[in-house]
Amino acid sequence: MGNPVNQLAFKVGFWSSILFALTGIGYAIGMVALLVAFPIPEWRGISDTVAGFSLSYINYYSLCQTMAFISAPLFVVMVCCVHEYASPEKKFLTRISVCFALMFTAFSSMNYFVQFTAVRLSILNGQLEGLEQFVQWNPTSAFYSINLLGWTLFLGLASFFIAPVFTKEKRGRLIMRLFILNGIVCVLGTVAAVFEIMIYLAIYPLLMTGFVTAASVMVGLIFRKNAGMTLKKGSQVPI
Repeated sequence: MGNPVNQLAFKVGFWSSILFALTGIGYAIGMVALLVAFPIPEWRGISDTVAGFSLSYINYYSLCQTMAFISAPLFVVMVCCVHEYASPEKKFLTRISVCFALMFTAFSSMNYFVQFTAVRLSILNGQLEGLEQFVQWNPTSAFYSINLLGWTLFLGLASFFIAPVFTKEKRGRLIMRLFILNGIVCVLGTVAAVFEIMIYLAIYPLLMTGFVTAASVMVGLIFRKNAGMTLKKGSQVPI
């Protein structure tokens, strides 16, 4: 509590955890609204699939992808702050988690940035040639696989290695279980992608979003408690 470096890490950790949760919730709400407003596009080749899209669909989908794009680096910041919170004998676990979190962020961010820049602009300009392996709607495209690799394997491994840090008290043990469950759900997503288990890939995002969002909110509360953050002068935030 007396270390100013750790105090800053806890405050940054609080905001990164909460913002990560909010962007995840925003993405989930946006995608649900998108599915309600527009039918799920069936891949029929780039020309036929894009022909069924409206400008509103493309722009709204890109907005949802932007939320996911923002959430990934926030997860890295949160994990780095957890490294400051971890006890000395467990810091090697958080270092491993940071490495996997960076890999998750690199793969997912690359995919989303390509989607809402190059892919979106190419579609709007009618330049569809050679776009099949870049669009995320194509379940056999390279960028669909790249994105899944980030959100399944590497996010799952990052979750597994960060989980043992939280063993103190009831809240910590709950966070540990949530990260372990998220790790299991994510790694099973990798298996489902390899063996084309489409039913699991359809429900996996909901499970993953639920577990990792709940865990990040609770991590944020732990950071807030350790930072002694206040609502107003002389009034500590209740935990």
